[in-house]
Amino acid sequence: MFRELDFKKSCLDFLGYYNSKMSKDKKIIAVGDDDQCINNFGNDKADITYIKQFKDDFEVLHEETNDLVTMEESNYSQYELSTNYRSKKNIVEYSNSYSDILTNRLKSNKLLSHSDENGEIHFIKYQNSSYIHNLVSQVSSDSSETIAILARNNDEVLTIYSLLLANNIKAKYITSKDGFSLGNLIELQDFLVFWKNSDLDKALDEFERLYSKSKNYRLATSVINRFIDEYEESIKHSQKHFMTVFEEYLKEITFEEFEISRADVIVSTMHKAKGKEFDSVYLCIKENFITDEYDKRLMYVAITRAKNKLFIHIKNNLLDFLTSYCDSVTTYDKNDKEPDRLVFLMALGDIALSNEYSADGINRSSPIAGDKVNIKFAFNGFGIYKNNNQIVRLSAIANDKPDRLSSKIVQKQNEGYILEDTADIDNIVLWQDKNSGLFFKQVLCKVYMIKN
Repeated sequence: MFRELDFKKSCLDFLGYYNSKMSKDKKIIAVGDDDQCINNFGNDKADITYIKQFKDDFEVLHEETNDLVTMEESNYSQYELSTNYRSKKNIVEYSNSYSDILTNRLKSNKLLSHSDENGEIHFIKYQNSSYIHNLVSQVSSDSSETIAILARNNDEVLTIYSLLLANNIKAKYITSKDGFSLGNLIELQDFLVFWKNSDLDKALDEFERLYSKSKNYRLATSVINRFIDEYEESIKHSQKHFMTVFEEYLKEITFEEFEISRADVIVSTMHKAKGKEFDSVYLCIKENFITDEYDKRLMYVAITRAKNKLFIHIKNNLLDFLTSYCDSVTTYDKNDKEPDRLVFLMALGDIALSNEYSADGINRSSPIAGDKVNIKFAFNGFGIYKNNNQIVRLSAIANDKPDRLSSKIVQKQNEGYILEDTADIDNIVLWQDKNSGLFFKQVLCKVYMIKN
């Protein structure tokens, strides 16, 4: 059985290969949700057309003769799981009505709530105001056991997270990782190298020596310990074999498996919230949120994370047609400005990869996650430095690339923000240049700007 598949071509190809190796008396059961088909990163993107193709690829018709009548029978069946066990009744009804705007849906039936009780839905619209200050104020008085604030992108997640901390609200952020996975963290990749060059005990000692002060030390340790706990007895008899097993393990693990938090509030991108649930959910919806079908499904995922309470903070008219479901509908009449301090998180797409000066600077200064470093404008671009060694070069400022970090910095400078000269290293990952096949360490930082 394959559970909650985000159907993409590689997934369909894998199931086809798996099916070809199975005996005829075995069956594949695949569970997926076309309304939540949102794996939209990289070249291998999820698409509901692959769900539709599932029947074409796997159905086998055979003839059955009974009482001289020959009929074709199929080994393929499709079922709809229509009962929602997560959300209160009115939240399920709200999400059902929202789903009417989704195109090419495969479901024919609406979801039914297992609960007969109603929760709460609150709709707050903003005209010429930021919603962040009011949202944080509402969260501070929410007594729910689990609370999530769901925003569209990493930048907004980190800005909200910073304001929560400034208001003494215990919080944790979960951001989308652009272009890398948990197994790419340098702490884990270096541990694998240490192990290949010695034995497990010496590798653990070297890992401890180099990375005990890393911000990601506990995360990497939990990954390593889970592997050792699972294979402890077998590793004693064949370390070389289990080095290879660990290498494959690093390719499969995900941040979601290990991102467990006891924080009062989780601030997450909507994409990373998929599969999770919270008693109270606060949605952050900016002016131009919907641009395509992916955005519509992303919104559906965010709405359906709520169990008991749903708070919609919105700066457009997208959800006006659903206000009849809401317990309260208000227009925020204050004129709050955006927070004085903004936080940006670098992604691989923001930096000059394969940069020789950065590679040399990393070797000279040995940065680790959690280090404070300097950012400055030099040589017609932004660079990150540790001990005067360049360890990151941001991609060039470009008018046609407004989502690049360098372009965002310049835009905010034009709006009166000042770039703080200190940044924090968030992750260091091992990245492979597909053209040369060479591996490079890439340093990804949190960068801060403050209102002048």
